[in-house]
Amino acid sequence: MKRFLRAPYIVGGAILVVCVVVLGLAEAGWSNFSINHELDPINILTLGVNIFIAFFLQYYFAARATDDRAEKDILLDNVRDVFNILRSCRDEVMVCHGLAKVTKDSQKKIIRLYRNLSNGLENLQTAIEMSGCEKLTKECETVRDNFYKYKAAATGKFPYDPSDISYQDQTYRALMRELHSLAFKVNKHR
Repeated sequence: MKRFLRAPYIVGGAILVVCVVVLGLAEAGWSNFSINHELDPINILTLGVNIFIAFFLQYYFAARATDDRAEKDILLDNVRDVFNILRSCRDEVMVCHGLAKVTKDSQKKIIRLYRNLSNGLENLQTAIEMSGCEKLTKECETVRDNFYKYKAAATGKFPYDPSDISYQDQTYRALMRELHSLAFKVNKHR
């Protein structure tokens, strides 16, 4: 990383050395090489702008892109954590389908998983608000609304009726769709 930060100075130094050598050769008259000593301020300004654009601006944008990518990676890691917890919630609920009686331990585990999912969503929303993607905060609210529907469908009553399976599956898919949409928007955000 330090070498990447020194690169503009190395390139600038090389350009300076080449300019000094060319000017020295021109002053010495090497192979009938000479320089017109009249300076045109517009040409010098144009040269300076071109050198700036060619060498220094690219390093700025490269560093900026690296910072943006790191920020997106953090946000996407949070989204992955939420996906994993959501799948755990779904798996635990699916185990309880068809059982005549859901044990207290299973009920506690399901409620704990949904609490973890809620915390994961809150962490994701906080990270998005602190990042350059703060415009996506509204998307987090939609995800949160779908989470509440899914949580109500899964923790509303125990044991589950056969009709509960369909509604739980619908709310799960809606929440997954919103999370996927959020993940894609975070990845595409500039």
